[in-house]
Amino acid sequence: MATTPKIIYFSIQGRAEIIKLALAAAGVEFEFEPVKYEEIKKDLAHYKFGQVPRYIDDEVDLCQMMAIVRHVGRKYGLAGKGEAQMAAVEELLEALNDLHGGAVMGGMKAQDQEEFNAFKEKFWKEHLEPGTETAPESRGAHAAYLSRILAANKTGYFVGDGLTIADVAVANSVEMLAARWQDRFREAWPDLMEHHGRIMGQEKVAAYLQGPQRLAPMKAKFS
Repeated sequence: MATTPKIIYFSIQGRAEIIKLALAAAGVEFEFEPVKYEEIKKDLAHYKFGQVPRYIDDEVDLCQMMAIVRHVGRKYGLAGKGEAQMAAVEELLEALNDLHGGAVMGGMKAQDQEEFNAFKEKFWKEHLEPGTETAPESRGAHAAYLSRILAANKTGYFVGDGLTIADVAVANSVEMLAARWQDRFREAWPDLMEHHGRIMGQEKVAAYLQGPQRLAPMKAKFS
């Protein structure tokens, strides 16, 4: 097992980014090892599900993103204080996985710009537009739910009175959503943008964002 945590992933942000951000927030140095898809398929003994990210430290060798995020949170004190907070953090992680995954995978399925534009509009109305969270066609995660939880907690954090992996996950997802929906998202959700700015502006996180381990996002086929 590695003494310094190691993240193995493609040479893009992708699904490894939330793990890197969590480690950065905890002030933990890590190694990054790029891998190619064909290498993964040739080594299923280590890539147990034929997928990355893969994370290795002195205790675990894991290949599922959310399991890794939870492990990092517990190991470095970002999982919440006590069972109630830990459960609330995990609840948020599940909701964010749905919202983030839907925004990314839906866009990847588009075959041309017209189809991509149609996806963006549909996703906006069902998951991002203020006031649509109560509409019958709006199913699953919605930015309004995040906004409501943040406001209700009254601490500037999503759970408890300090930073958790839930805050890191929200900031990571908000960055992606703001990049894709741009001013439309920023103007609709100033509270989520303010939270994003505070989390990404924390000293250790900011140092990671400005450093060489911060990779570019995957290049989108359409915009």
